[in-house]
Amino acid sequence: MNGKNLSLLICLFMSAQLFCAAADLPGEIKAGVSADDSASSQEAALKAYGGEFYLKFIEAAYYEKQGKYSAAFPIYEELYKSAPGDKVLLSSLSALSLELQDVQAMNKYIPAYYALAPQEADAMAMKAGLLWSQGGLKDAAELYKSALEKSPDNSEIIIKYVTLLSALDGDEAIKYLEDLSARYPSMGPVIAVNIADLYLKQNDKDSAVKYLKDYIARNPYDSEPYTVLAGIYEASGRPAEALRVYISMDKAGLASAEVLVKIGAYYTLDGKKNEALTYFRRAKNLDNGQPAAAQFLVLDAQNRGDYASAVKFLKESSAYEAEPSFHIRASYFLSRAGKPEESAQLLKEAYEKFPADAEIVFYYALALMDLEQWSEAEEILASALNSDIKSESILLNYAVTLERQKKYKKMEAQLKKLLELDPNNAEALNFYGYYLVDKTRRIEEGGKYIKSAVALNPEDAAFVDSLAWYYYKKGDYAEAYRILSSIPAQSVKALNDAEIWLHLGQTAQRLELWKEAADYYKAVLELDPQNKAAAKNLKKVSKKI
Repeated sequence: MNGKNLSLLICLFMSAQLFCAAADLPGEIKAGVSADDSASSQEAALKAYGGEFYLKFIEAAYYEKQGKYSAAFPIYEELYKSAPGDKVLLSSLSALSLELQDVQAMNKYIPAYYALAPQEADAMAMKAGLLWSQGGLKDAAELYKSALEKSPDNSEIIIKYVTLLSALDGDEAIKYLEDLSARYPSMGPVIAVNIADLYLKQNDKDSAVKYLKDYIARNPYDSEPYTVLAGIYEASGRPAEALRVYISMDKAGLASAEVLVKIGAYYTLDGKKNEALTYFRRAKNLDNGQPAAAQFLVLDAQNRGDYASAVKFLKESSAYEAEPSFHIRASYFLSRAGKPEESAQLLKEAYEKFPADAEIVFYYALALMDLEQWSEAEEILASALNSDIKSESILLNYAVTLERQKKYKKMEAQLKKLLELDPNNAEALNFYGYYLVDKTRRIEEGGKYIKSAVALNPEDAAFVDSLAWYYYKKGDYAEAYRILSSIPAQSVKALNDAEIWLHLGQTAQRLELWKEAADYYKAVLELDPQNKAAAKNLKKVSKKI
C-alpha cells in the first residue's frame, strides 16, 4: 500500500471517529490515551509534583503536538526522573522513542510501559512497534490484532496493522480491509483503492481490475476507484479501456477538468478532432485556467491561423504567469498576426518579469531587431552577457546588432570570443566570413570562414550564398553563378531572403545573362519593393533585352 493511500486512510479514520477529542487541550498527550485519562493524569501530576512540573509537562506536550519530537523527548525524560513509573509519561516516552527510532530509548521505555498496562490497546501497539523494529513481524501483527480487539476503532493501530499485514500476508490484509469496508461504508472508496493496490503488489492485475469494476458497479458515484482503474489500463497499454472508464466517470457526473482533458487527449490520438475539442472546451469551461486544455485549444487555433484566439487561450492558462515559454509563444502568434509592436511589448513585459531567462532575452532582442531597434537590442543582449546567462545565440545576435550599427571592431571581438568558445559554430563562421568578404579587403580570410561553415552545413542556402559571394568578390562570376544556381528555388523561397535573388541578379548581369538577371531583380522587388539596387539594375538590364 503506498504512503499516499495510507495517509488518506489515516485522515478518514481520524475524521470519522473523532479520535482527537482532546486535541485542543493544552496538555494533550498521545492519541490512544482517552481525554478523561489524560485530564485526570495531568491533575494527579499537578497535585503530586507541583505547578513547575505541570508547566514542564505542558511544554513537552506542546512540542509533541507540533511534531517537534526531539524537543519534547528530553523534557519528558527529565520529568520521568521525578515521577518514575508514571503511566502517562511512559506512554509519551514510548511513543516518541518510536517516532525518533531511538533504539536505546525504545528498549528502555516501551517494555516498562507494556509491563505497567499489558491489557491496554495503546501499550500493546507500542510493544508491537518495538517488535516490528526488531524484525519480529508475526509477533507484532498478533499484538496489533489483540490491540484492535481492545480498541477496534483506533485509526493509528488500524493503519499500522494493515501496513504490516501487507508485508506479511497480502490476502489477509485484503480480507481485513474488506471487513473494514463493511464496518465503515463511508470509507469504501479509499479502502477499495488500497485493496486494488494490494492485488497489484501481488502482481495480480486481473483481480485488481475485477475488484474495482465490481466496486464501481455497486458504487457508481465514487470517483477514486474509476481513476485507479483507468490508471491500471493506461499502465498496461490499453488506452481504449482507459477511455471507456473516463467516459463512464463523465456520465456519472464525476469528471474533473483533468479527466475531460484525458478524454480529449485520447480522442486526439484516435484522430477524432471534433470530439476532442468538445472535451477540451468543456474542461476549460470547468476550469478556465486548465493548462493542458489551453494547450490543445492553442494548437487548434494555431492550425486554423486564428492567432488572436491562440494568444487569448495562452494568456488564460493558469500556467501563463509563471511560464516563460508561454510568453514566447504568445509573442510569436502576435508576430504572425502582423502585430510586431505588440509582440515586442509582450516580450518586454516578459523580460521585466524573467530577466534571467535566456530564451526570453533572446526572443525579446530578436523582436527589437525585427523592428530595427538596434541599440535597444544591443543593450538587452549586452546586459545578458554581463549576467550569468551563457548563450552562444545571444553572443551571435549581439555581434549582429553591432554590425548593423557599424561598430565593426567591437563586433569582431565578440565573434572571435564566440569562435573561441565554439570553433564549429557554423552561424558565427558564416556571419564573420561574409562580413570580411563584403565589407573589407580580407576576402581570403573571409573565404576560409565561409568554407568552414559550408563544410559543417552544406545544405544551408544562406551559407552557400555566402560562398558564391566570396567568388563574386574575387571576380570569378562564373563560379559564383554556378554555386548560386545550385541552390534549389524552394530553399530560396523558404528563406524569404531577397539578398540571394539580388546576388543571382548581380552575378547573371556580370555574365551578360540579361533576361535571367531581370527575372532575379523582379523576384527581389516582389519581396522588397524598396530595394534600390534591384530597381536600378533592373532598368539597366531591361535595356539589354
